Amino acid sequence: MLARHDPASDASINEFHAIVARGVLSVLNGATQYGFHSLRFESLLRLGFLALGNEETLANSAHEDAFRRRRPNC
Repeated sequence: MLARHDPASDASINEFHAIVARGVLSVLNGATQYGFHSLRFESLLRLGFLALGNEETLANSAHEDAFRRRRPNC
């Protein structure tokens, strides 16, 4: 099933094992980035994976300590 979801204003719709969000943070401002981080944190299962782009980071986010950084072996 497909549904429209606005990550800037909607709450979490499910719990996921992995979320891929590459190229998203660079186009968001501070308040919207905070909402993005909170929504992704709420949407991931414990021990889930959040994939961000090479230039994106969770540094200085509200949930920075909840994630462990891991670089791909490529």
